[in-house]
Amino acid sequence: MAARSVLPEKETKDILSRIAQARADRWHFAPAYNDFLELARPHRQRVAKDSLSTPRPTDEQNDLFDTTLQDVVDDFASDMLDEFTPSYKPWTKHVPTAAVRGPAQKKQVNDYVDQRMKALYDEIRRSSFEEASQELWIDLAIGPSAIEIGYSEPGRPVSVEHVPINELLIRPGPYGGVDDRFRERIVKVAHLDTIWPELDWTDFGATKEMRALSKATAVVVTGGFRDWSKSDETWNWHVIANSKVLRRREYTGSGSCPLIVGRVAVSSPTAYGVGPGIKAIAPARTLNELNYLFLKKHGRDLNPPYVFYDDGLLNPEGGIDDGTWLPASENFKVMPLVTDQTGREVWFQQEDLRMMIRRALFQDKPYQRGDTPPTALQWASEEAMSARRMSFPRARLHEEFVLPVIRRFEWIMQRRGQIDPLKIEGEIVNIEPVSPLSRAADLEEANRAIQFLQGVGSVMPNALMRIDEGVTMNAIKQKMGADLVEVLGEEAWQQKMAVVAQTGGQTE
Repeated sequence: MAARSVLPEKETKDILSRIAQARADRWHFAPAYNDFLELARPHRQRVAKDSLSTPRPTDEQNDLFDTTLQDVVDDFASDMLDEFTPSYKPWTKHVPTAAVRGPAQKKQVNDYVDQRMKALYDEIRRSSFEEASQELWIDLAIGPSAIEIGYSEPGRPVSVEHVPINELLIRPGPYGGVDDRFRERIVKVAHLDTIWPELDWTDFGATKEMRALSKATAVVVTGGFRDWSKSDETWNWHVIANSKVLRRREYTGSGSCPLIVGRVAVSSPTAYGVGPGIKAIAPARTLNELNYLFLKKHGRDLNPPYVFYDDGLLNPEGGIDDGTWLPASENFKVMPLVTDQTGREVWFQQEDLRMMIRRALFQDKPYQRGDTPPTALQWASEEAMSARRMSFPRARLHEEFVLPVIRRFEWIMQRRGQIDPLKIEGEIVNIEPVSPLSRAADLEEANRAIQFLQGVGSVMPNALMRIDEGVTMNAIKQKMGADLVEVLGEEAWQQKMAVVAQTGGQTE
């Protein structure tokens, strides 16, 4: 008996139509995505029009003669991970959504926020998020990418999977963000009952035992869209296979959507767009061709063809292979066919092309070009310029990726009972993560304060005596989020100085 769709035919057709439209939108950008993958990730699956592609064989990399783009993409991904989702510090801060009155309530909120953030980031570190997000940041050099954060039972690490661009199907919502979001992937038939044990998989084998022995694969689509008619955030989520909806579930609440999409740029009216690395395709291709020609030149220099006397007639129309001996006419002197060009000018062209690739992916940090190193001022200016350009995608990534990831983990932890609500005077006070842009502003403010102190100290050392050290240190500490640093209060500071004076400057 074949499986049946759990939804009426009209709703099933609507979902299949959404998926088909998302495929068509993605195919518009597929040539650019595939060109980039060919140079930067040659082993990866390409974006196909109507079906999923398989990994590329390694021999397709034989025509690559330069790995600059591959190296720069790795650097881009590590920089983006450290910029937005570092493993060693919070990505943002949490604040109460209601006003807090008095120092006692403020302390209660601060203590709760500290405990909640510690539990949150401990759970993120226990999960596979960092491993999955590394691939996501690589994909963002090309275009949109996503991660799927599934619910797991208490005591088990949260499962996080990367959704590559060739599996991601998205469409825009009524307010410009990503609404329809589906993941299309190839699953072994033998694994279907393990992943979705409650579903009817009889289309792929009459019994569970038969499916467990199968060597075949199935294309399964999971995903859905938001129900905008409801005031609370609500998602209709599906499992689709063989053009049938095998399950629909409703997820409610902020953070209930398991598929989180990140985008650097958008090309309306689609939900897709190209990443910054697309600008690196042209110089990467040129650099690859130059390296190929340069290798050919070196091969001919090291193993040149020769001509020699022969009664016949020399005919070079078919080309001359390296290391071959060619007959020529009478009285022709034996001589190698080599060029007197050194190729030095090609080296400078290669360096310019490499810098174009680095610039496209914000990796044009100060490099020493030539024999004269850059000055400290020049180094700082170039570093600041690169940082400003990298800020271009920051707002969208914070809003569409960083905050939803935090909310997703909190949604899971709340349902596990790992996070209790904060109550003040019997009323629940909601705590929400705020945009990391505010954290970036805090860090910038702290850096400016440090630069001011350094500048004043170098010009007017005595003026630093007018700075309130304790207040300033605490303010900088708070802005930088250095919670492990403890600044002594005035009384404790005086006691410590008294001990130092009595021991002649020696402290324990």
